[in-house]
Amino acid sequence: MLSQTKISIHKSLLKAVLFAVFLPVSVYAQNQGSQLATAADVVGSGNYIHIVEDLDRTLAFYQDLLGAEPNGGSEPRAFGALEPVLQMYNAVGTEFRGATIPVPNTDLGMEFLEWRGVQRPVLEPNFFDHGSPIFLLFVRDIEASIASVITNGGSIITPTGGAVGTGSRFILVQDPDGYFIEILQLEPTTASGMTGNVLSGGFRFTVGDANQTAQFYNDAFGFELPEAEDFVEDSLLGAITGLGIANSRLVFGMVPSSNLNVELLELIVDDEARIHQELPGIGSSMLRIFVRDLDVSISKSLAAGAVLAASNEQAVTFGNGMRMQIIEDLDGLLLQLVERP
Repeated sequence: MLSQTKISIHKSLLKAVLFAVFLPVSVYAQNQGSQLATAADVVGSGNYIHIVEDLDRTLAFYQDLLGAEPNGGSEPRAFGALEPVLQMYNAVGTEFRGATIPVPNTDLGMEFLEWRGVQRPVLEPNFFDHGSPIFLLFVRDIEASIASVITNGGSIITPTGGAVGTGSRFILVQDPDGYFIEILQLEPTTASGMTGNVLSGGFRFTVGDANQTAQFYNDAFGFELPEAEDFVEDSLLGAITGLGIANSRLVFGMVPSSNLNVELLELIVDDEARIHQELPGIGSSMLRIFVRDLDVSISKSLAAGAVLAASNEQAVTFGNGMRMQIIEDLDGLLLQLVERP
């Protein structure tokens, strides 16, 4: 257990799935430039994209939580239409507006889109449903982050209503649109040269079978994800999530040619289900991945078990030659594949 161990044995923490996979050896790799995973087909990771109900409300939430301004400034965003985007998001004849807030000390951007002129279903997954994403936010002061969440319309999932753990502390929350965020204050930290409360960020995806999903990403995109170790009974994870004793196993790695940490978490929960996203529904989300050859990556991912998202039977092409297409992985997570000219 994390409360009983130190950083020198963080490998056992990983095995126990104690939400500390980005210990200082890797948490701060974004600033060291030496932890890039590489592969021929994938040339980088992009933003994590959320479809939200009210862009202004969402920006206020994340500006305060992340301590960062949106790219391009804080001026109000106007609705508009761009045909390739409308087609890709299954929303022809509608309008959208968007903004991106960078996650400090990472290359990751949190991108938000609001749509109007279309009936938008609302996705409300449980954190343990297959395909459900959890944004991992590493901070100096978890109490300041909790206060920010509450002040800006978020909610607390952890049953105690506050952070759990001794030394290192953790809490699971939701933003105003229901996206899950785990906030982590690790002890000790190595954050020299960093300013602000946010130290790093990453993602965890809940999956039906960690080994099967890892094999999909290895086959489709050249990830180098290892096999999951044995299931463990984890009381700290249970306290964070309200599961009591959580029976779980974890695979973690990095998006090739990037410094974005990702985790695949498999939980044994009686009423778990696979999410079904409907673009451009509120609560839908996707990870953007840059690929060398879109057609090759689409072919490989379909052969590995992915399916094309609605209205994505063909790639869309932008005026600058950029090509994009959205697929759905084995667990229901959407991936936006991008080939740059």
